[in-house]
Amino acid sequence: MPGTVEKRAVILLIEDDETDVFFLRRALNSLGFTGDVRVVVNAWQARDYMEGRGAYSDRTYFWTPNLVLCDLHMPGATGLDFLKWLRDHPLFQHIPLVIWSGSLTVVAANGLLQAGANACVLKTPDFKKLCANVQAMLHHLHPSTDGASVPAAALSVNSLAEAQLAQAPELPG
Repeated sequence: MPGTVEKRAVILLIEDDETDVFFLRRALNSLGFTGDVRVVVNAWQARDYMEGRGAYSDRTYFWTPNLVLCDLHMPGATGLDFLKWLRDHPLFQHIPLVIWSGSLTVVAANGLLQAGANACVLKTPDFKKLCANVQAMLHHLHPSTDGASVPAAALSVNSLAEAQLAQAPELPG
């Protein structure tokens, strides 16, 4: 169909540990995930990615994600800070976000879920358990864009995002 682009599922991974990125990619590959994984190392880069700013302005490569996997403990702004920003942003509040953390209490997980996280998943060095956890995270892929064809005109949110940037809350720090 002219004017359409086949869009694959895109996961935005916010993770500052290269080992965790490696094992997540390995688990996704073993599960047969055929989408794209874009990695940023902190909440500020994630915000730039989401809004298509700076290094992330090429929306033919940096698609708006169908799922955000976010480490909880990062330098600067935390996963909770990014979660709150995402849920308050009018363009992105519908995108599923899963907190992926190496340490998480039940109380903290409940707070994250109340703040709008779709799920909280513990990192694990056990590859079989990691694959099961990743499979559970994949169930949160946003259904309206997972593998669907979208009009080329819908690929960029930059014009609408620029009009609403002033309304978007700032990250702390």
